[in-house]
Amino acid sequence: MSLTNLVNLCNILDIEPNVLFNGIIKYSNDEDTYIINNLSTLTKEDKAFLIEVIDYVIHKGSK
Repeated sequence: MSLTNLVNLCNILDIEPNVLFNGIIKYSNDEDTYIINNLSTLTKEDKAFLIEVIDYVIHKGSK
């Protein structure tokens, strides 16, 4: 299945791709697992805000 088909499938199901693949990749860090599992519950607006915060923190550390 192509990436385009996966994106279309997610759009049809009205879900985010991380929901579709949740649980496929196993992490041993409990904090990472908690974050990853809860990302799918965020609204699109919350995700956009969180991305801005992450970008800010990453770029702040590179100065």
